[in-house]
Amino acid sequence: MEALVARPMGLAREGDWPASQESLELLLQERREKYGAASIEVADTLVAFMILNFNEKREVKALAYAPRAIDIVRQAWGSDHIEYALLLNDVVMMDYVHNKDAVGPESEAALLEAYRIRSASLGPAHYETISTLIYLGEIQGLRSRTGGELARALPAISTLRVAISTVEALPAGESDVNLWGRTVLAKTFARNGALPEALQAFTRMLEMAKTQKADRGASMVEFAATLQEGGFAKEADEIMKPYLEAL
Repeated sequence: MEALVARPMGLAREGDWPASQESLELLLQERREKYGAASIEVADTLVAFMILNFNEKREVKALAYAPRAIDIVRQAWGSDHIEYALLLNDVVMMDYVHNKDAVGPESEAALLEAYRIRSASLGPAHYETISTLIYLGEIQGLRSRTGGELARALPAISTLRVAISTVEALPAGESDVNLWGRTVLAKTFARNGALPEALQAFTRMLEMAKTQKADRGASMVEFAATLQEGGFAKEADEIMKPYLEAL
């Protein structure tokens, strides 16, 4: 990926963003002339530039390229190809990492499309398909989408339960996906004022993690932070106390 955009990325790292953008456009033009306007090479170049800049914390600048990247990848690979689904999934996750609760409804639409493609291409029980479904449930259950009302979070809860039930039929090697889905379910309940259900879902996840000897420290931190955001500070402290004492 780095080799595709070495010159534009070098300029970006030097802090000269206008020159980096100009270098990218020249590179894209060269590759359009050589490979075609809607070629995979042009698509890969634009996607590489966007992802590398996002990973290096130039998030706003990188996300500005998302609409162009989505369009050219769709043209290059086709609207039913798993590469297109991968980009849709990645762009939504970048948007979520940057904007947190402020992601827009277009993110849900993108994940629904990615889920459609992955279900058809890989099957509904494939790891990547289930991952998209978990991401979808998390986005659907954000407070910006539900207003913190449990009734409005029911579609998210339903989505996550479908993901969990699907992954439970997979080999034990996919148990980490199950734990992840259950953590997101617990966070969704917490975001939407359902404390008993949140604690029940999270306790179940911890029981499974203990049986599988899986370290869920990161999940505990995420869940505690979500409880804090939902106004459950006392419960967040209680969740974290045993973990912190064990460190």
